[in-house]
Amino acid sequence: MPRNSHGQPPNRRDFLRSSGTAAVGLGLALLRRGALPSGVAYALSRGGNAFAVPPTNPLNPHPILELSDLALGPSETIGGLPFASRWHGDWFGREYIPLHSPEDGGSGGPLTEPIVDVAIIGGGLSGLAAAHLLPDAKVALFDLRPRLGGNALGERWRGVPYSLGSAYFMVAGSGTAEDALYHELGVYDTARIDTPEITPFEFEGAISQDPCANCSDEMRLRYHAFRAALAIYAGKTYPDIPMLPKSERLVRELDVSDFRSSVRAAAGGELPPLVEASLQAYCYSSFGVGWQELSAAAGWNFIAAEEYGRIVLPGGNAGLAALLWRKIAQREGNAVQGTTPIARTHATVISVEAVHGSVLIRWRDAHGRARITQARDAVMCCPLHVARHLVTKLETLDEPKLQAMHRVESVAYVVANVLLEQPPKIDHYDIFTIHDKEFPRAGEDCEFDRRITDVLDGSFAPSAGAQANADVLTLYWPLPWHTARFSIVHDDDWRSYAEIGAPQIDRILSLVGSSRAAVKQIRMTRWGHAMSFAVPGFYGSNAPLDIQRPFEGHIHFAHQDVWALPAWETCLAEARRVVAAIGRG
Repeated sequence: MPRNSHGQPPNRRDFLRSSGTAAVGLGLALLRRGALPSGVAYALSRGGNAFAVPPTNPLNPHPILELSDLALGPSETIGGLPFASRWHGDWFGREYIPLHSPEDGGSGGPLTEPIVDVAIIGGGLSGLAAAHLLPDAKVALFDLRPRLGGNALGERWRGVPYSLGSAYFMVAGSGTAEDALYHELGVYDTARIDTPEITPFEFEGAISQDPCANCSDEMRLRYHAFRAALAIYAGKTYPDIPMLPKSERLVRELDVSDFRSSVRAAAGGELPPLVEASLQAYCYSSFGVGWQELSAAAGWNFIAAEEYGRIVLPGGNAGLAALLWRKIAQREGNAVQGTTPIARTHATVISVEAVHGSVLIRWRDAHGRARITQARDAVMCCPLHVARHLVTKLETLDEPKLQAMHRVESVAYVVANVLLEQPPKIDHYDIFTIHDKEFPRAGEDCEFDRRITDVLDGSFAPSAGAQANADVLTLYWPLPWHTARFSIVHDDDWRSYAEIGAPQIDRILSLVGSSRAAVKQIRMTRWGHAMSFAVPGFYGSNAPLDIQRPFEGHIHFAHQDVWALPAWETCLAEARRVVAAIGRG
């Protein structure tokens, strides 16, 4: 499943130790003393008719949307199951796709806002992490959607929160900076730990945790060789990404190969079919592509981290986004933030321009009005395929950065949440649905055999307010062929996926001891660019460093795309790096 997680064994989080919030806060306190450089007033005046107005005040940018039964909206019965009659997630109305055509700058002369220290473009986990790490700065946080969270959005129905996207993150080593952050946010107050185990899988209607149950002696030896290699990578030779000096050589060595070839080399040949199908399902689910397309460095990084357990919050990673936002929102009205709201949701950013040692953000608010926000620094916490359209003069002033951004590929994804009025009988957090011997071996095969890869217990971490007649199954449905996003782009494409998904959902309901009668509604979420992935050779190139480099000194980049690793910990590490750089001035 998409986890937005990159984990490391205990005591291997030292790359975060050097960028604590105290040092960063000091740097920003110094930053706030200086006036903005001359020339900015002139740059603002170019918009014409500019005058000061308060920024957009969003109704409620909370990452988790509260839903009553009435708010679920209409259902349409397809294949005997009730599906919500629209997409969720990437839905902008009238089949409009932002940034795929020239953007309207908004109506009227641009309205200018009070100056802020840092403008953050993108309100997903990267943007929320950056905002949280900037307590001594006046911050403006922009997001295109009405709610913050990015692909960690969630909903709550009858007291049960569930994720529309990313699901979990990894257990942090005791005493690490991450562990301290989780204590500060209150993660451990409601989280449940999914202890390390071999993820169970469904095959021919039965659940098993032994993919080598009927193996030959030779195949069993290969399986044990693979497990031995996994134990090594989960121990002292963990392939840290973002790369650390001690792991750089290993990551670069692994990066020359695809993950499938690397696993087979470690095992001494092909693995048992169910082992390979499980690994393929894991890669489809976690990266959105097959293991033969993925850098071995990224593959080993992820599966080795699974050996240390998962942190699961009510609502998945939407719960994490909610905890971050709760802390950030408390700063509104304080001596630093003042009366300037932090969140600018439903905001279409048109351009981000470095001007005379400052940054101008031109954007359109929810009412279509043109606005300009001025900041000392900007942090691009949006996907790189968006960032490269927003930053002006990128092609002429930093061609290597632009080319590096183009090297980062992304994939489409569908997540289906099955709202149940009776609890299922599910004994595991996550189950891969291999189902039969025809499980697609390559991503392109999935175009003609579109499989839901795993089912997750959406109530694994119980919520105190959950009603007895409410439960949720979250189904992960990667689309790992390269033209897949065109299959979900139209507003009515959900029907095609409902027709394909209904028989699979029927089978899954039976697997977990439930039935059609228990289903209140199935809500499908589409993500056109759900996550990035690293092809072989990405980490051995200069691309990550080219992307990290600030543009014109004041436009920074902090997103999981920088390392093409779809992980909350990647988001956090990049946010820490950028905030420290801003603090140094």
